[in-house]
Amino acid sequence: MALSLLIMATVSMFSGALAVYLEGRVSIRLVLFLLPVVFAAMVSLMLTASKLAMYRIGMTTIPASMIFMQIFVFGALSKLDRSGRSLAAFPATIMLGTALGPVIGGTLVKSFGYGALSIGVAAATVIGMFGFLRLTGEHERPGRKKIEQPPACVDVADGPRL
Repeated sequence: MALSLLIMATVSMFSGALAVYLEGRVSIRLVLFLLPVVFAAMVSLMLTASKLAMYRIGMTTIPASMIFMQIFVFGALSKLDRSGRSLAAFPATIMLGTALGPVIGGTLVKSFGYGALSIGVAAATVIGMFGFLRLTGEHERPGRKKIEQPPACVDVADGPRL
């Protein structure tokens, strides 16, 4: 088990550097849609693993995929939303998920058993992918007027402009 923890730490350490390296080289849309599916698959693998080796695969890849995804999403948000509002709200959404995850997971386990966690992870993945769909602008229909983003910093010394 100590070797598994060492592998998990090493893989997690390099996943952040890999996210920074790939952030400008790989399609944002590809990563934002592929990584949640990989993450959900690894969680389901851990939940349903009957062999220790399968459990170790999920255990070593889940933290790395979380680190990769968070760094990559921070970079994507900084490029897609120049106002900085989404980037400022991102840590709060992570904390909200961290707070609600055990409550929802515990309720699912108590009510329906451990198999329900895989269904819950699949539902959260679909919801997250719909959020990323809106983030990448795929939801816009032809002919729809785009809303201009206000500048991130407004000089209030001049007073309001009418």
